[in-house]
Amino acid sequence: REMMMMGATEWELSICRSVTPALMTEHAAYEIALIDAAMRKDTRAMEQAAERLLANAKAQTEFYSLKVEGFPANTWYTLMLQHCKLFAESARHCMEKHDRDFDDCEERRQQNTLALASCTAEWL
Repeated sequence: REMMMMGATEWELSICRSVTPALMTEHAAYEIALIDAAMRKDTRAMEQAAERLLANAKAQTEFYSLKVEGFPANTWYTLMLQHCKLFAESARHCMEKHDRDFDDCEERRQQNTLALASCTAEWL
């Protein structure tokens, strides 16, 4: 939890400078809420957290598009949506103890993470 929030805070300081609505820390908090809900096997709370992650991805895209020159909004948004969906899918497979599906999803999630990192490196 601490590492996720620290990483999100560092992201906001480096990307948004001092003008930040704390969207990445909000994103991290929703991911934590989704995992907490999965551990409680609370599928409704998982769905709510996933919905909030998707809305947050849109808000981040819109914010960065306005604040960061050259921001690749379409690519970023597509990758962030995939990131959120894969995160929720992975949590669900873990909760349901579907090991093979979890492993497959985690592989796709890793590829998405690399694509997000590459996209980010291009416009930083």
